[in-house]
Amino acid sequence: MIEAFLRAIGVVHIVVMVGLGLLNTWIWLRYPRRFPRYVHVLAVFALALGGLPFLVDTTLLTPANLPSILVLLTVLPTLVYVAFVFYGGCDAAAGEGHR
Repeated sequence: MIEAFLRAIGVVHIVVMVGLGLLNTWIWLRYPRRFPRYVHVLAVFALALGGLPFLVDTTLLTPANLPSILVLLTVLPTLVYVAFVFYGGCDAAAGEGHR
């Protein structure tokens, strides 16, 4: 009984994620306000900077540290994008900045 319920929830989850992915792609194509390439380069640099402690000291790579590893690897690139949007970089990159 529980296995059938969990299997049904898994199917619903897959359908919802595919639907959200299609919606995201449609919005991305319809509204072409995109980040400049240098922002993505900065985010990759931040990702590498977040992974640097784990390259230097491999004893940190334990299953118990997995949540903190994932947080560190996602927070730094996210901060790059948040700072870019917060300081009006999308408007400036699109040429729509306030003068």
